[in-house]
Amino acid sequence: MTTTEEKMHEMINCLCGANPIVEQKAIATHYMDMAVFKYKCSNCKEKELPWLGQWKDCGALQEWNRIAKKRSYHKRTLEYNEHGACIAPPYKVFEWRDKKKVYVHLTLKFYFDNSMYYYSYSYWYKNGGCGFATSIRDKCFPSLEIAKKHAIGRILKGDRNLKKIVENLFIPVQGDLFA
Repeated sequence: MTTTEEKMHEMINCLCGANPIVEQKAIATHYMDMAVFKYKCSNCKEKELPWLGQWKDCGALQEWNRIAKKRSYHKRTLEYNEHGACIAPPYKVFEWRDKKKVYVHLTLKFYFDNSMYYYSYSYWYKNGGCGFATSIRDKCFPSLEIAKKHAIGRILKGDRNLKKIVENLFIPVQGDLFA
């Protein structure tokens, strides 16, 4: 192994100086039993990862090494799978679907966790689409409005044709008041 590879597989201490506490357990997956790991700092209440798998050059250890250096980290309390993808139900969902073509859509999901907001989205429009799932590496936002603005910017960066749809996505749908 080169020194860069060795460093990638070397556990680092938390920014506070404490060694992380590492727990291990086995879970059943579709193919086999798999070891998953939970890293947490004994001093810093917020620095704790959910149960994550470990592969050759990515996983729980590398995720710990990433957050260990951060001064401010918000613990993720939503449910995540062994790959670090959020599998919890969303806090709010905004969705647009073409009435004629069912597969043409834009879905934007927001998650609220530990006083912070996260988002994921997927769309298919005209000749293309994109999807972005929420993971433990994602940036968090202090308010829903800031998360919405960031999500809109990211969606429009991928496809400018969605501008009108995105502008109308957050307008509340008014039902018939006197029906």
